[in-house]
Amino acid sequence: MAPSMTHRLRSIASTSDEAIHRLQARRAAARHVHDFTEMLHHLRGDQLPDWMERGLADDLPALHSLVSGLRRDFDAVTAGLSTPWSSGQVEGHVTRVKLIKRMAYGRANLELLRQRVLLDPYPGGLTRSLVEPKYLTAHRPRPGPGCTGQSLGGPSADSGRTPPCGRQTSGDPPDA
Repeated sequence: MAPSMTHRLRSIASTSDEAIHRLQARRAAARHVHDFTEMLHHLRGDQLPDWMERGLADDLPALHSLVSGLRRDFDAVTAGLSTPWSSGQVEGHVTRVKLIKRMAYGRANLELLRQRVLLDPYPGGLTRSLVEPKYLTAHRPRPGPGCTGQSLGGPSADSGRTPPCGRQTSGDPPDA
């Protein structure tokens, strides 16, 4: 066989070996991800130490890094994998408030931020003012049981002053 042909066959064989090694590494990583997902979905935090040992046994540097990070906060990770409680909703609201704050940076004061956060007509989602520019003004609350039938800001018929929406003044009848 010609030397160039031998070199070419060796190159193909080494490339094939590298491809096989990469494929095996991907399969091992996929297996570890699947096992971790099963622990997460079925609340089996007690299986975490075994999973970590299996991850260290494979030649996957990224997985080794993950395992070392999990070891630093092992108790918290085990609790997160074992309990049904989640802070996802709270974190979603924190993210929403931060987004509103960033969008108003340098242009609004704390009172406007407070109104936009507390009077959001779309609880749990983006405010309409973030979605549609024509709603950039502060949202006004609708009259509640303590308000008169007049528009917001109008005086109360009983006391001559404007009651805060949803609150009673001395002359207003109690809520049913």
